[in-house]
Amino acid sequence: FLSGTYTIGGTGADFPDFTSAVSALNYCGVDSAVLFLVNSGTYTEQFEMTPINGASATNTITFTSAMYDSTSVILSRPSAGPSYTIFLNGADYVTFKSLTIESQTDARVVELANNSTYITFENSIIRAAASTSSLSTPIYSAAGDDEYLTLRNNSIENGYYGVYLRGPSSANLEAGLVMENNSITGYYYYGVYLYYLDAPKVDRNYIADGAAIYGYAMYLYYCDNNMQISNNTFDLTPGNYHYAMRLYYCDGTSTNPINVYNNFMSIS
Repeated sequence: FLSGTYTIGGTGADFPDFTSAVSALNYCGVDSAVLFLVNSGTYTEQFEMTPINGASATNTITFTSAMYDSTSVILSRPSAGPSYTIFLNGADYVTFKSLTIESQTDARVVELANNSTYITFENSIIRAAASTSSLSTPIYSAAGDDEYLTLRNNSIENGYYGVYLRGPSSANLEAGLVMENNSITGYYYYGVYLYYLDAPKVDRNYIADGAAIYGYAMYLYYCDNNMQISNNTFDLTPGNYHYAMRLYYCDGTSTNPINVYNNFMSIS
């Protein structure tokens, strides 16, 4: 089991790169909280994280730059290989902080699948290739119960979608999304695409529309039960046919209403 604090990269580090650290996690598991301090540098690699034995609300796993500076550590997908930089394949209770995570070619920078839960990205730059291909997406989760995702204080850049999250169905909504104080810019068609979510909280984000003539800054389908869309800024480009926000079949109840308030929309 892994336990405590480890270093990644540089002379004398416990692990030379992310791939070897994640391989140890996948193989050994954890028996307490684990912190990986990543030394400054560019890491040209990609990795898949599977369910980690022992991970829990107390036995969390955190990757952060040792300098606590998102520009000091760049995790960049190789030009060849699977179409992701980080693939969370059933992983739980993992946090990524103060990192740059990118792909310079069409790929999903971060992909969640197979019930990856309690995943957090904070104070990071998550950058896809500037592209008209729907494969190019900074944050992507499709048709799985990847619940309790937190995106906080990140710069989410480029891609066809900025954030694409889709739960299983209208009868099985994905719960627990929190998006707070992110900047979402440079996307081509959709800034935030949320489908089949239960009570998502989207608060204090800045979303600037993309290059397509038609598009949506925020596209919400079947997002029900105490959904909160508040204090966001939508910055739209003159001459483009963009919606700041589209809500479709987003239903609340008297005890769990839909809350949309204090959003600012401008054309500048």
